[in-house]
Amino acid sequence: MCEQRTVPWLCDEEGNPLDEYQRELAVSDDANLIINAGPGSGKTRVLIAHYLHLLMTRKDWDIESVVAITFTEKAAAEMKERISRVLLRVRRVAELTEWRERASEILEHLPEAPIGTIHSFCARLLRRFALDAGVDPSFRILDELEAQTLRGRVCERWLWQNISSQSLRSEDAQKVVGHWGFNRATESLSKMLELRLLIEYRKAKDEPIICRIGDLTDAEEALERCYESIVKAYDDEKAKINALDYDDLLLRTWKLLRDNETVRRQLRAMHRRILVDELQDTDRVQVEILRLICGWDEEEPTGILFFGVGDSQQSIYGFRNADVSVFNELWTKAETQRGWRRARLDKNYRSVPPIVELTNYTFERIFTVGEKADEVEQRMRMPLQRMEPVRPEPENFSPIEFAFFKVTGKVNKWQKLRLEAEWIAKRISELHGEGFAYMDIAVLLRELVNSTVYEDALRRHGIPYHIITGYGFFETMEARDLLTFLQVLSEPDNDVALASWLRSPMVGVSDETLFRIFGQNSSPSHNPLEDIPNDLPHSEQEKLQRAKKLLDEAKGKADILSVRELLEWVIRETSYDVIAAALPQGRQRLANIRKFVRLAQQLSEDLKLNIRGLTRYAKALLEGEVRIGEPPLAGATADAVQVMTIHAAKGLEFPVVIVPMLGEVKAPEGSGEILVATPDKGIGVRLYDDAGSSLKREDERMKRFVAVDEVRKIRERAESERLLFVAWTRAKDKLILVGTESEEQKKQSQQKGWANWLQLVADTLQVPVGEKRDEPFNVDGVSVWLKGETMSVDEARQRGKEFSQIETEAVKWLHEPESIPSLETPKFDLPDLMPSVLRLSVTDLIEKDERAKPRTNFREQTLPPQEAGLIVHYCLQRKITSPTDEQIKWIALAVGASVNAALAKASDLRKFVGNAAKSSAWQQAQKASDRWHELDFRVWLDGEPPIELTGRWDLIAKGDEWLVVDFKTDSVDSAEEAERLVNERYIVQAQAYALAAHKVFSADFVRVVFVFANSACPHEVVRCFTHKDWASIAESMRQKALSLAGVC
Repeated sequence: MCEQRTVPWLCDEEGNPLDEYQRELAVSDDANLIINAGPGSGKTRVLIAHYLHLLMTRKDWDIESVVAITFTEKAAAEMKERISRVLLRVRRVAELTEWRERASEILEHLPEAPIGTIHSFCARLLRRFALDAGVDPSFRILDELEAQTLRGRVCERWLWQNISSQSLRSEDAQKVVGHWGFNRATESLSKMLELRLLIEYRKAKDEPIICRIGDLTDAEEALERCYESIVKAYDDEKAKINALDYDDLLLRTWKLLRDNETVRRQLRAMHRRILVDELQDTDRVQVEILRLICGWDEEEPTGILFFGVGDSQQSIYGFRNADVSVFNELWTKAETQRGWRRARLDKNYRSVPPIVELTNYTFERIFTVGEKADEVEQRMRMPLQRMEPVRPEPENFSPIEFAFFKVTGKVNKWQKLRLEAEWIAKRISELHGEGFAYMDIAVLLRELVNSTVYEDALRRHGIPYHIITGYGFFETMEARDLLTFLQVLSEPDNDVALASWLRSPMVGVSDETLFRIFGQNSSPSHNPLEDIPNDLPHSEQEKLQRAKKLLDEAKGKADILSVRELLEWVIRETSYDVIAAALPQGRQRLANIRKFVRLAQQLSEDLKLNIRGLTRYAKALLEGEVRIGEPPLAGATADAVQVMTIHAAKGLEFPVVIVPMLGEVKAPEGSGEILVATPDKGIGVRLYDDAGSSLKREDERMKRFVAVDEVRKIRERAESERLLFVAWTRAKDKLILVGTESEEQKKQSQQKGWANWLQLVADTLQVPVGEKRDEPFNVDGVSVWLKGETMSVDEARQRGKEFSQIETEAVKWLHEPESIPSLETPKFDLPDLMPSVLRLSVTDLIEKDERAKPRTNFREQTLPPQEAGLIVHYCLQRKITSPTDEQIKWIALAVGASVNAALAKASDLRKFVGNAAKSSAWQQAQKASDRWHELDFRVWLDGEPPIELTGRWDLIAKGDEWLVVDFKTDSVDSAEEAERLVNERYIVQAQAYALAAHKVFSADFVRVVFVFANSACPHEVVRCFTHKDWASIAESMRQKALSLAGVC
C-alpha cells in the first residue's frame, strides 16, 4: 500500500490532508474506539476518513457493511455530500486505477448507504425484519406534533371512559382523577407516555417507575398501575393508522435485538462496522441498541466493531433525552476493558490562541468536580479536556471583549435588553467598518423569545440580518396551522392532522366535538366530516359543515392554484389573518403568516414541489427543528448578521460571535410541573391536598418529587454550563460577551452557587462588572477588553429613549403595511416591529390592590373559591339551576375540581347556583341577543412600553346595553356590606372589565354587576361606565401595571 501521505481519501474534500494523529485514528481498525474530540478538532473529518478507509480498502464489503449514525438527518445529508465530494476527488486524482474504480463503485451506491439518524436506522431495521418485529413494513412515522396530539387525545379518552363507563370503570383511574382532577390526571398520563424511553429502560433494569423514597401514596400507586393500560391504548390508536412514533422505533428495535438472536446474527453479517457521530447526545436505550448489535457483553468477538466520536463538554440536548453520563461511562469503560481503545482530539483549528487559552482557563474551573460532589454530579461532569491552539496569534485586533453593564437601582428586564441591544447594534456597525462582513457575525441567544428587541436595534441601525428561527418558527401557531391545512389536503386519511386542523383557529371546534366525531367510528377509512352528529350544538355543526365545504373547494383548487395562491385563498376564506391579529402579539403573528406563505412559495418554486411534496419537505424541516432546534441556514450566504439560538449554532463557527443576555440565563430552579423525571431517580409526581392545592416542597409527602427535582436541577445546571461552552467555542476570531447586572441580581448572586451566566463568568474570572477600561484586563495572561459601564436607572431609561428615536432611512419602510411580495431569493426576513411588552392579568391588579379579605365558606372548608367558581359557571352556562349530587360529581371531574370537596359542599353549591340564577343580572343576560360565558380577553394599553392586560368575564351579554356579570363567593350579610366590598376590593376589576368591553366590542356604555350569591339571598352591586371614563381608566390601569412591574 502507498504511503499515507499519498492516500487521497485521508484528505478532506478540498484536498487538505489530515494531521498525523487524525490519520492514525482514521485508519485504526483493531478495537472498539471512542474519541473525545474538542471543538474545532476536526472530528467529522476523521469520521468521514475512517468511513472511506474501511470501504476503499475492503473491496469485498458492500455499501451496507458500514453504518454511520448521525444526530440529525441534516447532518447525515451533509456527511453524504462531503463523502461524495471526497470520492469525486479520489476518482479524479488517485494514482492507482483500482482506487479510481473503487471510488466510482462507492459513489454509485452512496444514495442507499445506511447513513442517517438512529431513528432512521431503526426504521430501516424494523421494515427489514418486520415479521420478527411484529410490525407492518408500510408503517408511517408520526412526527412529534402528531404524536403529542394523539397522546393527549388517547389519555383524555381513556381516562373519561374508565371513570364514566359502567363496563370499563377502573378503580385506579378513579383514584387518579380523585386526587389530581381530570385535567391534571390527563396531563400526568400524557407526560408518562412522553417518558416511555426512560420508563421502559427502568423497567428493563427492574427499577420502579416512580421514585421509591418511603411508601407511595394510594394515588401514586394507582397512577403507576395506569401506565401499562395507557400505553396499550396509545399503541391501539397508532395501530389503527399503521403508525409508529420515534420512541416506538427505538423501543421495538431494542426489544427485537434483545429477544431474537437470529436477527442479531443476520444483522452482524450485514453490517461490519458501526460509526456514531455526536456520541455525547445519545440516550441509554440507543446505547443498549448499539450494545446488542456490537455484542459488547459477549465473550466471543462478534466481528463487528464500534467507532464513536463525541465531546462530553458539548452535550446540550438533555431535553431530547440525551444523557451525557452514558458517554462518560463508555469513556471510563474504554480505559480498562479488553478490546477497547480511547483517544483524544485536542488540537483546535478553529479559534485564535487567546480564545482557546481563555476557554481552557475558564472552563477548567467551571467544569471542576468537587470532592464533595454526589454520585449524580460526578456522573454528569468530566474535567475539561484542554485544547491546544493551532492557528497563529492574531494581528491588529483584540479577540475578546466583555461588555458587562451594571444598573444601580431596580430595572426591569425589558430595559436591560434594550440597553444591550443598542450597544450590540452599534458595535456591529463598528466591526463592519473595521472590515468584518455582516455575514461574519453571529448573535447567539439562549432562546429566541426576546429576539425582537435585538431585531429592532439591528433594523434601526440599517444592519441586514437573518433570524435563524430554529424550531421556534415552525412551532408557532401560524406555521403549524397552515402546514396542517396542507397536510390535510395531501393526506386525506390522516385523522390526526385533520383533528389538529379542526381544533385550530381556522375552524375552532371544541374538544368535546372532536371527541364525538372521532370517537363515534374507529374505522381508519371513516371521514368524520361525512357524518356530522345531529345532536351537536348548532354552532359546532356549522363549523364542521364550513370545514367540509372549505376542504372540498380546496381539493378542487389544489390542482390549478400555486401553493401561495392556495394559502392566500384559505387565509381569506377563514379570516385567519384577522383572527391571528386579534390574539396577543398580533402583529408578530401576521408576520409569521406572511413568512410561512413566502417560505412555501420559495420551496415549491425552487424545489418544484407540489402540495404533498411541500408537506413532506416542511415536515422534514419540522422534524429537525422540533427534535433539536437545528434549522437549515437558508440564505446564510448573503451578507447579513446571523441571529440564532445556541442550539441552532451547534456544529457551526463564525469569525465573530456575540453572546448577549448573560444576566438573563438563570440557574435552574424548582420545577412547577406536575411531573418531573430523571434516569437516576425515576419519576416524581406533584401531590395535592384535599382542596386541590399543591403541597409545599417541605411536606413529607413531597419528598419523592423533591428528590427527583433536585437531581434534575443538578443535571440542568451542568448542561447550562456546557451550553455556555458551546456558545463560547463557536468563535473563530472574536468573542464578545454582553450582560447586565441589576441590584436585585447582585443580591441573588450572593446565594449559594451561580445565579446566572454573567455572575458565573465574572466570578470565575474575577472580572469587574460595570467597568470600561482603556487598557486590557489580564486573565491568566490573556487580554480581555472591558467595555462595560455603570449607570443609574434614569440613565438606562434615557438610553432606551435614545434607542427608540434611532431610525435610518433604510428601514423607515418597515412602518408601512407589508403585502406578500413575490420573492425569488430573499436576502433576509424583516418581520413587523413588535416591541417587548409588560403582561399582567386583572387578578394581579386586584390582589395587589386588596385591602379587605373576603369571607367565604368555600375558602374555610375544603373547596377553594376558584374550583367552586368553575363548578358554578359550568352549571349556569348549561342552565343547571339545581344540580344533583351526581351532577356535581361529574361536573367536578370535568373541570378538574376535587370530587370529595365538591360533594362535601354540594348544598352550598346548590344554594349559590340557585341564588345566581335568581339574580336580576343573570335573568337580564338570558334575554340578551348575544352572551358569552367565561370569555377570555386580552387588551392593549398604549404607551411605552406597551402593556397587555388579560382577564376573563364570567358572563358578558349584549342586549340594549353591554352587561358584564361577575359572581362572587364572598359571604356578605347586607347590601351595604356588598357595596363596601366592591368599593374596597373590586372597583379595579369593574374598571378593567368595562375597559376591556370597550376595547374588544367598542362598547360606549357598560354596566358591570357583581352578584354576591353566597348569602341567604343574592346581593347585586352595579357600576356603570361611559365613554367619558375610558381615558382615565386606561391611565389608571397603566400606572398600576407599571408599579407592579417595578418600572419607575
